[in-house]
Amino acid sequence: MRKICAHYIFPVVSGPLKNGILYVDDEGRITSVIDTGGKIKEESQLEFYDGIIVPGFINAHCHLELSHLKNKIPEGKGLPAFIQAIKNMRETPEDVIREAIVAADREMYKKGIVAAGDISNTPHSFPVKANSPVVYHTFLEIFGLAENHTAVVIQHLNHLFTEAKKYQLRFSITPHSAYALSYDLLKQLASMMKEQQSPVSIHFLESEEEKILFTGKEGLLYEALSATGNPHKKEKHPLDVFAGMPLQHSHCLFVHNTFAQASDIKKIRQQIRHPFLVLCPRSNLYIENTLPPVQELMGHGIPIAIGTDSLASNHDLSVLEELKTLQALLPSLSLTELITWATLNGAKALNLDETMGSFEKGKKPGINLIRNIHYEKLQLTPSSTVERLI
Repeated sequence: MRKICAHYIFPVVSGPLKNGILYVDDEGRITSVIDTGGKIKEESQLEFYDGIIVPGFINAHCHLELSHLKNKIPEGKGLPAFIQAIKNMRETPEDVIREAIVAADREMYKKGIVAAGDISNTPHSFPVKANSPVVYHTFLEIFGLAENHTAVVIQHLNHLFTEAKKYQLRFSITPHSAYALSYDLLKQLASMMKEQQSPVSIHFLESEEEKILFTGKEGLLYEALSATGNPHKKEKHPLDVFAGMPLQHSHCLFVHNTFAQASDIKKIRQQIRHPFLVLCPRSNLYIENTLPPVQELMGHGIPIAIGTDSLASNHDLSVLEELKTLQALLPSLSLTELITWATLNGAKALNLDETMGSFEKGKKPGINLIRNIHYEKLQLTPSSTVERLI
């Protein structure tokens, strides 16, 4: 049994507890959360830490299989150029890909991430995820615009499905985005997802070019995709592409939202029963050199979660660094809000909140210590760091 105390404990399901205490059993399970009223009494074997204690982080969006592309793609060139760069670098030796995946998985664990929603277009990451202390929900992602390649794409998806089952992964099938699937593939995918109630992850309005593609049937993204198939969509809004998808029983993670406006979020609210907005701010800076309209996104009652995206579009896989970026952008964001986004909301999005995301009796959420806090404002600082305690 450990007794863990700090300047503040963030249970997440309630406000921060000044000088609170966590009682944790030998398996990392919370047995009690004590509100001391800010006054610590002498107690044997009490561990006091200089900082704040928060639950383990949930990385709601990453691409482990792209970890070998770290520092390989120039920053600030926009999404169409980024997509083309990914295509140009596909011929990488498998051992190089695997080594990078192993290193990225270890990095996430070290930086306090206890669970992640990971996108997979290949089975490269499956052995690592099956043996990792990080809990993964794997999104078997599908895309393809060539109408005559639908059978090949479905065959590949079935292979991923078989491999994911072999490694006993938590997984679900998901479309990449509104613009990256042919109508035939969308129809096939809808049929395959009919009985699925697991989470779905969709790249959404990551680029201004996505809007132009739908409203004007033109632009750099439209031209880039035209090389592999017909990106033309009769719909005027990306969300309408999924009208025939059986999404009502799934948690739907809309990832990025970099160029989302109030009307887009209202449309999500109207059409999707269980939506979540996932922010990957440093990836947005890396690719588009801009950030999502966070305050606008907050005003619609949709839970927000945090992702790192991949090392192809980020310098590391640190949820804390994402929070620091958001804190610097919006000092008015409370630390309680940020911690909630990085823990409980992500756990809910991935259906992991029964065991993770908050300090509650019976949960095994992991325990992180964040140091170098501005205590008067109760904010993160540029020098804030995270250390995994459990």
